[in-house]
Amino acid sequence: MIDQIDNYEVAEHQVFKVDGKYYLFLVKSSALFEMGGESHRLIDAIKKREASYLRSLKGKIKDDLIILKDIGAIQRINEPSHEGAKSREDLPGQSLVSLVCILSGDCNLRCAYCYADHVSYKGKRRGAKEEVIYRGVDFLLEEGGGNREVNLTFFGGEPLLNFPVLKSALKYARRKAREKQRNIGFSLTTNATLLTEDIISFLDDEGVSITVSIDGSGHIHDAVRKYPDGRGSYDVILNNLQRLFKRYRRKPVNARVTVVHGQVNIKDIFSHLSKIGFKDIGFSPVSTDNPLYSLTDNDLDIFTGYFGELSEDYIKRAINGEKFGFSNLSNLLKLIHEGTNKNYPCGGGLGLMGMGIDGELYVCHRFINNSRFYLGNIKEGIDRNIQRDFFNKMHLNKKILCQDCWARYLCGGGCYYEIELQSKGFEVPPTKYCKWLKEWFVRGVEVYIRIMQSNPDFIKRVIDSSIYC
Repeated sequence: MIDQIDNYEVAEHQVFKVDGKYYLFLVKSSALFEMGGESHRLIDAIKKREASYLRSLKGKIKDDLIILKDIGAIQRINEPSHEGAKSREDLPGQSLVSLVCILSGDCNLRCAYCYADHVSYKGKRRGAKEEVIYRGVDFLLEEGGGNREVNLTFFGGEPLLNFPVLKSALKYARRKAREKQRNIGFSLTTNATLLTEDIISFLDDEGVSITVSIDGSGHIHDAVRKYPDGRGSYDVILNNLQRLFKRYRRKPVNARVTVVHGQVNIKDIFSHLSKIGFKDIGFSPVSTDNPLYSLTDNDLDIFTGYFGELSEDYIKRAINGEKFGFSNLSNLLKLIHEGTNKNYPCGGGLGLMGMGIDGELYVCHRFINNSRFYLGNIKEGIDRNIQRDFFNKMHLNKKILCQDCWARYLCGGGCYYEIELQSKGFEVPPTKYCKWLKEWFVRGVEVYIRIMQSNPDFIKRVIDSSIYC
């Protein structure tokens, strides 16, 4: 093989150096390997076509070369290679796993950055009727294919404005799931302003997973999450959360933080929300074109820095076998550990769909009433031609700007909503967040390696746990 080395090339890759050791990440398989022996120097020599160096080691590096070839790190020039995950152009009928139901198009708050208020719901400020949600349940169970477990998520607006329908929907869904011999889980995303003792008890008894939208301490939260009359909502939420954490036992309560311009100290926000009682906290950059709230490049740099600091705290806890509820990092470790290799950013439109209050189906809940992302309705089902056309247009291979990015199969080409928001066409990824995402993926790989070096059992525990994103 050494005599034919000029016929070989290095597969697309990224090299990481952690604690003095080199690691090879293969882009098209999302596989990660520690580089022992001469492997790191060999990879560099083959890239640079240093034939004389390679021949000088003849007989000493045979095993290294064989290993590199076997894992796909080197390959014959022009040899067909793995091209990422199977194209979902061929998988428009993938089984549905999760249906996000808009239980109420109305909300008792008027959050400054809300996409539903400004983009999606367009006047449909009313609750979904029982029969629509029932049909949604039937649709989910029918489209679930061979999945033993499916999930129904209640969303809004504020879904608790339509609490009576939520109660009856859970009763109906449990009965229908038993008939179909399926397990069905329930999730709720709420602003927590309407939680009462009775509602909390009901949700706990039913084992509903709760995610609370909360943006930090009082002055941060109240600056953007207000009632229609301008009052802040933090004090009401805090009072309700105290009751929630006291009563809720069956499921962890998660926090979802929307990060806006000027409020990017997520380490302080994380500390505050942890002290309140949240066990899992996730952060998401705001999705808006409003310059008052949209993150600047400087915001994203600061944001990335605090992600790094939280990651260090995560590593320290993980080495000691302790969970640290930074869900962004837990989810990323899961992707890396499983060798995630995707041509789309998420399961939206395939394993997950959003359902409007009249039973219309969309790629996800962010696109309710957006005809460009319409997929059908629960009466007539999914329009497979529309679905197939959508995924043909959104395939990672169609995004020219992504083709030289080492992290593209971890990212999948960027959030559909961010792509729509920038209005540059389906084929253009949300470039505003590309630099941040790549830095975050680098950080994730480094964290993964360090934890695997010190406490690999922790990774298994994270992967085996149920992490809601």
